[in-house]
Amino acid sequence: MQDKLQEKMLTQEEERDWSAAWLRIGQWLFLLLIAGCALTGGGHYLEFGPVTPRMILGAGVLICTVPLLWKERAFQIRNPIMWLTLAAVLWLVMEAVRGFVQGNNRLVLMTDIKGFAWLFLVPCAQVLVRSRKMLENCVKAMVIGASLQAVICIGINFYMLFAMPPHSTPEIITVLNYINVYAHEVQWGAVDYGLWEAYRIFCSSSLFLAIGACVLFFELMRSEKPWRTGAHLFLLVFALLMTCTRSLFGAWLAGMAAVAVLVLLFYPEYRRPLWQRSLVTLGLGFVALELLEVIFVQGYLEYAVARTFQFDMYRYSILRLRRSSPETWDRIVYETQKTDPLRGETKEGILDLFRANPAAGAGLGATAPTRDEPDEYFYLDMLARTGFVGTALYLSPIGYSIARFLLPKLDMLRQYREGVIILSTLAVLLVATYYNPWLNAVLGISWMAVVLAVVTVLKREKEGNAAHES
Repeated sequence: MQDKLQEKMLTQEEERDWSAAWLRIGQWLFLLLIAGCALTGGGHYLEFGPVTPRMILGAGVLICTVPLLWKERAFQIRNPIMWLTLAAVLWLVMEAVRGFVQGNNRLVLMTDIKGFAWLFLVPCAQVLVRSRKMLENCVKAMVIGASLQAVICIGINFYMLFAMPPHSTPEIITVLNYINVYAHEVQWGAVDYGLWEAYRIFCSSSLFLAIGACVLFFELMRSEKPWRTGAHLFLLVFALLMTCTRSLFGAWLAGMAAVAVLVLLFYPEYRRPLWQRSLVTLGLGFVALELLEVIFVQGYLEYAVARTFQFDMYRYSILRLRRSSPETWDRIVYETQKTDPLRGETKEGILDLFRANPAAGAGLGATAPTRDEPDEYFYLDMLARTGFVGTALYLSPIGYSIARFLLPKLDMLRQYREGVIILSTLAVLLVATYYNPWLNAVLGISWMAVVLAVVTVLKREKEGNAAHES
């Protein structure tokens, strides 16, 4: 009897050892994946045939998750997020079959399938992200990746200065062209000439600049070194301005508003720092932008305001150092007038697909007649291709998490202050993805997986405390 008891104890110890090893490896791979998503855009900086480092990391995360998922199947089978995600996946599989049978655009169909395939990260995160410490590590990995992205963007911009007369040489121009071609080839992003001497430096991971900026804004409320946090925040915001992308500007402002509202409602001790440090940050940002106007001789703020609000801020700038031509404003108006009607036609074409079959949509791969390629409007695309049923199923894990977080009797926001960070970044993701299809690709799905893990982490804590008390 004694021998059998010792043998059982040894077996349990060995099981703990192997499961702990799988967990540690899976967590490290998941953190590397998050950091890579925040830094490397499409992730094709290295290729081994059709395989990329991101695919290898994703496969490693999945392999590590499977035995751990089986071990805690009793817990996960009671996890609503797992069942909601499974329902969404099954509906998407049905829509993929419909799209293939109906002869929808094959290129768009394969793009849809490859993007949605990353939904496996949701159950992986439910298993691997099992503590507040791991959640904080995910946030740190994301901020590190976004910060490196910002440094690269600003570094490219410094190099641009030497590509302008009188500094430019054939060698400098050659390197500049190589940077632009390479950014496209590895799907990192684009480096394009804009207006007011401003270069548009857009990384496919720019979403994480906005998400990281919201994280740092909340950290600014409680930081013991607000100047350092403020400088870090400005680094991300300035790189965000370089994207010249209206949806990201709006998404960042939505995230900042979410932080402010949640702080005002739930954390009275942060209300005073909120107003003080917000004003200081805005003041520093304004001064820094004017100083950067001297250094870069570029008008990113003017470009952003003009594209977003159709307002010629250049006429009211304190420092007018740029080589601005009279037709600059006319070009802004022309660009907007040229793109907005096309967007309107695309929207109407997508809505026509939805109206034809509101419940189930037209299947994956369906496109608007005016745009024979993947569309930009995530919510409209989802409605057109999967109907309101598929769209509701896809967003149901997010809705469930928000409801659990804000349910008064659970009081989760007061139990977990970093929940403000998670909810504010969710606001960024949901707003930004309206114009850009992040939520049906690895970049958005990876962060959605982190967000959905928060409620499960708190559930683990509650059950662990209940077991300890009993």
